[in-house]
Amino acid sequence: MIQATKESAVERHIYQVDLISSDITRLTTLPGTHRTVLSSDFRWMVDQYSSLSMSPRTVLIELKNKDTEDILLGPEAVNAEALGLKEPDIVSVDLANGTRLYGAVYTSYAPDPSLASKHPVIVAVYGGPHAQLVINGWNLTADLSAQYFAQHGYLVLKVDNRGSANRGKDFERVLYRRFGTVELEDQLAALEWVHQHYATDPERVGIYGWSYGGFMTLSALLKAPDVFKVGVAGAPVTDFRYYDTAYTERYMGTDETNHAGYEQASVNNFASQLRAKLLVIHGLLDENVHFRHTALLADALIAQHKDFSLLALPKTRHMPRGFDVLYMIARKRSEFFQNYL
Repeated sequence: MIQATKESAVERHIYQVDLISSDITRLTTLPGTHRTVLSSDFRWMVDQYSSLSMSPRTVLIELKNKDTEDILLGPEAVNAEALGLKEPDIVSVDLANGTRLYGAVYTSYAPDPSLASKHPVIVAVYGGPHAQLVINGWNLTADLSAQYFAQHGYLVLKVDNRGSANRGKDFERVLYRRFGTVELEDQLAALEWVHQHYATDPERVGIYGWSYGGFMTLSALLKAPDVFKVGVAGAPVTDFRYYDTAYTERYMGTDETNHAGYEQASVNNFASQLRAKLLVIHGLLDENVHFRHTALLADALIAQHKDFSLLALPKTRHMPRGFDVLYMIARKRSEFFQNYL
């Protein structure tokens, strides 16, 4: 039994593989993202699945007869409409070299670039290796930050650029020794596609992300200053020489063997290019991306006489937790876009 993306890069299905003939038989039938557990005698399969339109549902399947029985684990599955949520559009963007990217678009209006009313755009980005944002699963619909912005008149874009996970080795290896380059190229290409297919205002584009997404936010503001007008960078890596070597050197090599790559990836080297409104959010107790990264960025921006805003969270680690902290982050981020975009 394997989980694979045989039919679609944005879905996960379960397959049975015959080791003699190599025949592959798909066992899950409904669209979406499936995770399963098999019984020791291979008679039963527990399948937990969800989709853009439905929260996770757990069923027990008898493999021989394909009989299905619901198992109630926690609340019953609900659909997006019942919660007042709108499913994002999953879109495909073809690059000039033939590579296809998948994106998600959250909006409160139908795709029609001819509409008179042009909406501001917010890019919600991660962009780093071993992550995939755009899948036919409930988590994509249940992103309440994206839903909130869409309900307030913004178009929100997510795209899995080259270098992200679950698209094969060739798709991911493009990032090798090149952080902060092809990811931004792909985000810009997807953004241009959105401008061509939706009623958007190219003069009002913002971006936000956390961790590698914070690094991507800064890269966008500093390397494409004509495109992005507002950014909120959370826990950003600003120089990979000061990040986890086990992670960094797997993709970038060492500074001694790839100095030019590290210099290109360091957003601090581009501080002079800041023209956008920038808010940086970082926990002082961040055990993953140390606050040192934000301190180095602040020092570089100050040296260039650049204005920026900083929200320091005294008791917060890399992944924020607790209502008060999460509320503060959500409020400050939404207010920043509302004030400047």
